Amino acid sequence: MDSATIHFIGLVLFTTQVMGPPVPITKSPAQVRELRAQTMVVAAESPTPPAPPASTRSRREVAAAAPLARPWVMTEQVVAILPRVASAETAVEAPHTEQARSLAPPPTHQHTRSAAIRKAWTPPPHVEDHMALIAFEPADVVAVTGWTVHPLGTTAFQYIELTGEQISFLADGNNNVAIRDPRLGHTGGAQLKAAYQPPYPGASAVFLIPKGELFACASSTAGTQGRIDTKLKLNNLGTLTLQAPGKTLVLQGNANVVVANVPFAWAATRSQTHSGLPHYNVYCGMTGQTPCSSSVVQPSSTQPSPQPIASCADNHMRIPDAGEPSLPDAVATDVFCSNSQWP
Repeated sequence: MDSATIHFIGLVLFTTQVMGPPVPITKSPAQVRELRAQTMVVAAESPTPPAPPASTRSRREVAAAAPLARPWVMTEQVVAILPRVASAETAVEAPHTEQARSLAPPPTHQHTRSAAIRKAWTPPPHVEDHMALIAFEPADVVAVTGWTVHPLGTTAFQYIELTGEQISFLADGNNNVAIRDPRLGHTGGAQLKAAYQPPYPGASAVFLIPKGELFACASSTAGTQGRIDTKLKLNNLGTLTLQAPGKTLVLQGNANVVVANVPFAWAATRSQTHSGLPHYNVYCGMTGQTPCSSSVVQPSSTQPSPQPIASCADNHMRIPDAGEPSLPDAVATDVFCSNSQWP
């Protein structure tokens, strides 16, 4: 049994959303009561075919055709939303400094959104532009279809740019139902804006995580202070597959993968190119929370006797001589680039 690790870094919001249509329950009354105690169960009527006039039906036929209430269960899954941080015209705006411009990907990597999507998405407060990407070691790649693989700057790694995909993991090992780590910071606000609900027009990528072990970890890179990332461990029988409509990435079963939503110049060389507002303002923009403060990325202290958040130091995907990946130090600390969750 292999175990792959996916390391989420940067602006990533974890939430829980309904997965698919209601599923009918075919269990005993005791099992139904137990499910009701654990999940959201609603009553729905079984569909019935058109019936002839009552005058032509027997009493038995009339009784059989009557609506029958059946319990249905609404299943849920964890969703990781990588908010799009760019101008309204493109998902990758021109970098803010000469150094960043020299490191930016070629224009062919940039992509435009349709007028309908731009209308549904409002650019976040002025925060340095980010790129959503999947990074991995070339030796871990088994097959790629539908995505273009690029070298990641001066590093030994490769990456795929994400441009609005909804991505699922295929891991055929024994994995428990995924649960968000309650120690992550919490983004306020009564509701996620429509841009961050299906079909997610305001997202550079969405990862669907019904199963796997999710846990928060603290960046241990020298020079970073307080940034909280999230790791996902998925057991498998030799390969891990990431798939979106028309696109597939197959990796070795023990691969260490980084999913990042960060300024591209940092991803390529760890160059600091910060400009604009602190990055956590993007989270507030996802719900309309005002006023906005760094509390949205500060570890939660509301849990009873919370366990300390362990270091991310066990990450094996490292930029040479640089430790695990880190984000630009902004306002003296990169805690502002932590993952968060809602609600």
